[in-house]
Amino acid sequence: MLSVIEETLGGMRVVKAFNARAYVFGKFQFQNDLYARTTQAIDNTRDLASPFSEFAGVTVVAGLLYYGGSLVLSGQAELSAASFITYIILFSQILTPAKSLSGHSATFSGGWWRAGGC
Repeated sequence: MLSVIEETLGGMRVVKAFNARAYVFGKFQFQNDLYARTTQAIDNTRDLASPFSEFAGVTVVAGLLYYGGSLVLSGQAELSAASFITYIILFSQILTPAKSLSGHSATFSGGWWRAGGC
């Protein structure tokens, strides 16, 4: 986007000489639309990361509570109730940084893409 603007401003005399205003304007509009679509796609990915990670985190905790709780209460597990609760508390403390990491992954990949990564 910036290169199109720089090229246009640097070559104003050439654009005027060849009466290429419509061509340059079309080129700028194309680049502007491409930039807007790319930015929107990156924003959509980033915005979807948070609800998905929330849902996944709640689903995992609910599954652990249901399955692990039923094993502990039925006496089939080698884990005591106190150890199971400690495990659930520790696991829930790990969820917040994991969700934060997933929320930032879209930002990292977007910046990497803008920097010219493959």
